[in-house]
Amino acid sequence: MICGLQEVVNTGTFSTISKFRRERANNISLLLSQLWYNLIMDMKPLVWIGSSRDDLKKFPEEVQDAAGFGLYKAQMGGKHPAAKPLKGYHGAGVVEIVDNHSGNTYRTVYTTKLEGVIYVLNAFQKKAKSGIETPKQEIDLINNRLKTAIEYHKLRFKK
Repeated sequence: MICGLQEVVNTGTFSTISKFRRERANNISLLLSQLWYNLIMDMKPLVWIGSSRDDLKKFPEEVQDAAGFGLYKAQMGGKHPAAKPLKGYHGAGVVEIVDNHSGNTYRTVYTTKLEGVIYVLNAFQKKAKSGIETPKQEIDLINNRLKTAIEYHKLRFKK
């Protein structure tokens, strides 16, 4: 075995193999860098409106993870399986991620309406005693924050 290794080193094959491995590692590193760059460049920025981020941080960790993954999917142009259009906003690009945890329902509402940016409008625990309808005070808050997001977007991106 040692003799075989010695022969490889003596014939220069070992240095060729090492060079090949270095080039391959460099190519893989370059590829990963390009993939990371494409990932970052294709990702839409996330803007939190009002107290939405602080509200989301109050949720149980499992709910935060689900909402975070749903927002990530939205940033990448996709949609989380638990995300659905919020009723009353037909075609307005207002989406809610619904997650149930320990008998409670949590909702994270965002909009894809404004080009190139995801605006998180609200995060709340549904406390209504009857039905699945979103409470009026939460709808009013979402409406106000959507208006704020539209105004901010116009100022920031001047479209």
